[in-house]
Amino acid sequence: MRNGDRRPRQARKRPPPQTTRPPVDLARGAPADARRLEDEGIEWLIWVAGRGLGGTGERGLARVEAIHFAHADRPDRPLLEALIGHGRFEGLYPEELRRLRARARPIETQADDAGPPR
Repeated sequence: MRNGDRRPRQARKRPPPQTTRPPVDLARGAPADARRLEDEGIEWLIWVAGRGLGGTGERGLARVEAIHFAHADRPDRPLLEALIGHGRFEGLYPEELRRLRARARPIETQADDAGPPR
């Protein structure tokens, strides 16, 4: 580049982050390392269901994790999903998990016969 030439740099393509475990097979239910939480009289199973990248702009993409919430008696049917920053799940305290569940979004299914999950 010549001195004074201020052309924008080409965006570098980064490879996707490596996942450390395979995706959850919903037919089997929650993975063995799912966390348990009791909230408002309901026992929940909570696990990392996937990882990805999100965002736009010149600063790059943020790594995020999709967290699924299912009733303990129906681990094959997650009801809620929330996104958090990559690597935060294992360090969340129970009260933080409760707040995360409270703001999680319902997972839409074609046969949603159970009514609202909250």
